[in-house]
Amino acid sequence: MGVWFQLGAPASINERARAINTRGRIPQPTQNIQSFRDFEGKRIVVLAQSIQQSYLESALAGFGVNAKIIPVDRYEEGFKLVEQGQADAVVSNHHFGNYTANTFNVEETPIIFLPSGLYFATAESLNPDLLATVDQQLQAWYCLD
Repeated sequence: MGVWFQLGAPASINERARAINTRGRIPQPTQNIQSFRDFEGKRIVVLAQSIQQSYLESALAGFGVNAKIIPVDRYEEGFKLVEQGQADAVVSNHHFGNYTANTFNVEETPIIFLPSGLYFATAESLNPDLLATVDQQLQAWYCLD
């Protein structure tokens, strides 16, 4: 079973790094990857020379996890490697992961990369309608997760 990640931030920059477990097509047992520690001994695909690769290497080292990182040039390459059983996990933004999860027969795990806050500001006492609209949209997005 493979894994897919997304890149993390609440609100409109919701690029979360999560893991996906493959369903059915790969003749491997389910990986059941729920945390960074579950990557011990795994093969993880990530975009070459990306911020996600740097973060993944740092996080794995921080947890003392030994995993093989496989750099690729495109997300699709990584998903194919997982589907073919040549890798156990692939790091992806949530847009690509959600769009192609069924195509590559994978599922998401709860691991989130690079969470960050997003703030909106305006001059004091100005634009209350704008801020109310932003608040409504953010609340709607949070409810979708």
